[in-house]
Amino acid sequence: MSPAPSQLLDEQDLRFQRWEWRLERVGWAALAAVAVAAMLGLFGGGPLGRQSAASDDGGVSVEFDRMLRCQAEARLRVTIAAPPKPVRGSAGREVAVWLSREYLDAVELQRVVPDAARESAGADGTTFEFHIARDQPADITFDFQPRNSGPLKALLRAGGGEVAWRQFVYP
Repeated sequence: MSPAPSQLLDEQDLRFQRWEWRLERVGWAALAAVAVAAMLGLFGGGPLGRQSAASDDGGVSVEFDRMLRCQAEARLRVTIAAPPKPVRGSAGREVAVWLSREYLDAVELQRVVPDAARESAGADGTTFEFHIARDQPADITFDFQPRNSGPLKALLRAGGGEVAWRQFVYP
């Protein structure tokens, strides 16, 4: 004896309902994972979003956000270690920071703190020169806005060290 048509429909409906419940659970889990990633800063502004890179000798370090927003203000913090021996006969020292042309073309500099004593642009990048207290590390901040969305590749040279890093700009 074959099952009644109403029983077949009930079994099919029940199978479909179970499949739909599984799909809904997967969707909720994915939504929760995205929310946790956002809170941790994977999309910018959080513990996963902040990163630092340093030169091989550790004399130069750069702190930056890995994920940025297009046309939103961002900050790059450069720290150059104090020289191992004090400079005699001077109250300060000159520190030069070179940033690659590729990076500077992709961002719009808003402010540099402290103010650079001199800036000189070259074919492959721009050098910013600063007067810094002689026995102190140099802390230099570049405030900028990314011009376009997509990946950013940066290179910085200072104090005999070189630091490279990558960032991503969301639209």
